[in-house]
Amino acid sequence: MKEKEYQLAAGEILSGILRAYHQFAAIKSLPNGITTELLSTKLVDPLLKILQQCPQESAEAWCSAIRAALANSDPRNVEWFTHPILKQMVEKLQIQHTSKDKKTMVEMNGNGMNKKQYISADKQVRAMRYGTEVLISYAYRGRKEWQYVLSSLTKPENKLNFNDDDNKQQAITEKDVDYSVFDCFFSNTYRPVRGDIGILMGQVVRCLRTEPSPLLSIYDVTNSDQQFTSLLNIIETQYVQLWNEQNEEQARKQQKQQLQSASTDQKEQDKSDDDKYTKKYDRMLQTLCFW
Repeated sequence: MKEKEYQLAAGEILSGILRAYHQFAAIKSLPNGITTELLSTKLVDPLLKILQQCPQESAEAWCSAIRAALANSDPRNVEWFTHPILKQMVEKLQIQHTSKDKKTMVEMNGNGMNKKQYISADKQVRAMRYGTEVLISYAYRGRKEWQYVLSSLTKPENKLNFNDDDNKQQAITEKDVDYSVFDCFFSNTYRPVRGDIGILMGQVVRCLRTEPSPLLSIYDVTNSDQQFTSLLNIIETQYVQLWNEQNEEQARKQQKQQLQSASTDQKEQDKSDDDKYTKKYDRMLQTLCFW
């Protein structure tokens, strides 16, 4: 039997366990000896490792398993399952920020990031797709979940939690934004990750639709949540700033090309410096296009 078949079978078992759990949670009575703490330790903790280490061809099977397991369920009953998945997603995407620890800053590049802690595109995409399945399953009903994801775009993971009081609707200003976190989402260095971030953001917008609207009418999601509205303003400000910086960068580059040629080593260093804002602008523009 191929490894993929084992993964498919495990995914079906997971779905079955969670579908059964919904029935017991509805009557507020779990089987003897079963607690959410036990399920978190014996089921969720090993599962998070499996989701990251399974063969790439099996990732879609796990996405389908999560989708089937959470269908038509109450988000409050399975927080022990969904919250670790979303937490892992944010941790993987924010690794560039969280790795800036004094104890781990051994090998750093120009941005002060620990190269050993930099997560591959595959692991970031996997974590994001599992977390996106949670948002797809719950949409606006999973208020804690989508507000957590929305807050993670501007705040480091160690300052986030799933409490409603901490993730309530409130406008954010530029001084409230951690731009190293912001860049992890909107200027990610990996193209596959940028594509999935666009999908994730599309689901966040879908979750913001918190009230019904007449058929064939336009629902203005930009005014449905203060935090999201202010985020759009910050994105626009950052976009304009990068646009100006990359224009200035290109102008400086052209001036350098007109001057007397320097040494070969100096040219290579100047080339990497000259394109910094241009590359960052291109990455942000592509992320917004995917969105």
